[in-house]
Amino acid sequence: MPPVDAVIRKKYEAVIAMTDMNEASEGLRRIAAAPGAGLGVAILVAWQHGLRIRHIPLERDRDGKEKEAQAQVIPADDDCPYVFVHVPVRKFRGDKPKLVELGIMSRDADPALFIYHEDGLIGTFSFEDLDSAGLTEADLEEILEVLAQQGVLIRANINNRQIQFKDLVAKRRIEESGKDVYVRVVDRPLDERVALPAELSREDVRDYVFAALKDRSACNYCSVQALNPREVTMHSARLSRPGRGGNELATVRNYQLGFTFAPFGDPRKICHFLAWDFPHINDLVMNMEPQAYSFSDLIRLVRVINRDIENFCSANTEVDPMPEPISGVCNHWAGNSIYHQHYQFLRASELPLVRAARTTRELVAYKDIEVRKFAGWPSPAFLITSAQPGRDEEVMRVADRVAREWHMLSTGDDRSYGNGIAIKNHTQNIFVTTDGGHVHAIFIPRDRQKLKTSDPDNLIQKKNAAVLEMMGYFVIDDDADFDKLVSEPPSALKSLGDSWLAELSPDAESIREFEASIRVCLSEVVGPYESRIDELAGDPRDEAWTLASSIRRDASLDHQEREHLYRELLATVLAASSGDASQPRRQQF
Repeated sequence: MPPVDAVIRKKYEAVIAMTDMNEASEGLRRIAAAPGAGLGVAILVAWQHGLRIRHIPLERDRDGKEKEAQAQVIPADDDCPYVFVHVPVRKFRGDKPKLVELGIMSRDADPALFIYHEDGLIGTFSFEDLDSAGLTEADLEEILEVLAQQGVLIRANINNRQIQFKDLVAKRRIEESGKDVYVRVVDRPLDERVALPAELSREDVRDYVFAALKDRSACNYCSVQALNPREVTMHSARLSRPGRGGNELATVRNYQLGFTFAPFGDPRKICHFLAWDFPHINDLVMNMEPQAYSFSDLIRLVRVINRDIENFCSANTEVDPMPEPISGVCNHWAGNSIYHQHYQFLRASELPLVRAARTTRELVAYKDIEVRKFAGWPSPAFLITSAQPGRDEEVMRVADRVAREWHMLSTGDDRSYGNGIAIKNHTQNIFVTTDGGHVHAIFIPRDRQKLKTSDPDNLIQKKNAAVLEMMGYFVIDDDADFDKLVSEPPSALKSLGDSWLAELSPDAESIREFEASIRVCLSEVVGPYESRIDELAGDPRDEAWTLASSIRRDASLDHQEREHLYRELLATVLAASSGDASQPRRQQF
């Protein structure tokens, strides 16, 4: 019997063959809304469309014939649990001229359709450590003006519709600076043809300025229709309707979904796509900051996508075998290369950390939902699941609470990103998959100060490690680095993976504190109080006093549980008094 992908290609050939992107997107929306299909089936059709139309490129030999293998893989074996993967096209992710040459991005994209966030804006506020280049703020103002005169930059009004701030503190800081704001012109490269003011035309100044400007650009997600002329997209909001298992796709946020041209493996097998935050008209767009609904929204999307595919396969009896489930991940501030909040999804064979779930130990159980710690894995990771099927909603709530605890325990901020926005040092990687009616969620605590390796004994170093790396699936972009690994024995690869994971782990004391906090927040006596705290709305002060009094008098609470509840209550009251009470608490930590 044919696999589901072959059935999809045959059944939806007309949509897959469409070259008009508006018609193709409309076709996908019809499939997503159709009985017996749904979002999951529409995703599989969009995947085949992207391959057919070459938005998802296949590497080719010089004679134009497709290569059999689109990715090089060093698989796991008995002596090394880790997987190392090299996908050649990923080297071009940040090279827009090359992406134009490949036909992935538009050569004539309409700049009026570009959307910028604060990380894409340019001004004197975009430069740190001026002394390292011997520059003053006045020097920078002159340099930026000269670049604008050459058409490399264009002056921008931050109140224009093309600029959408995610961080209002950053907007106020830029406004109050009174300095000119610019954006880059995408088709003007930063190279030797760009002149600097004569008195500042030095190699060290050129390197310093160009390094600060090279990644400033329009948002790839918000500008997708202009930048990627062959990418079809759809929205989750259109699918959130009664009749789908009790409105099961009612995510807190709306998401736009589309396919990446730089997958984590062979593009014909891995089905790697994304869902990025696409707010309704009354909401701000989100950056990669973890939100209190981040885990549960990902669980909802993964659950619906897989149920749609399973139902389609069951209804089409010629499909065999049942495909691997679609899993979802989010890097948040650890390993992300894009400022805009987004999830990634992939169909992958068993990931190393998923295999390691056979050896976990229970940390705490809350109403039959277990939080288990991976035993023997070189970095801390926690499995959240239920032995009973159909407990998805409870798994969502526990997963969100686990993530909130790590966020709340953070100390210190990182202001090196996004033109100085404050990012908490405690961030997270999350993973969700399904299996036989069960949802399995993995929480990986991360520290912003530990995003890359530097141990001199490592054969190669891992930069900007993300969720798949922390799960033992190492994506290696550099050709030379991967070539070094190919000739190494499994024992050496295991040592390298062990070293990377250990070096990227948060410090042991923070993890001990986190585990103790999880045990407290998921205790039976604390749960009812947290539910009441979550329900506070509007002006919560009267209710907060009542709750605080109840917490103080409750003899069943120990001092750690009481301290935890006071902290949660204070955080909620402070959020309300700062003007955040108009949003449900589940949307904010």
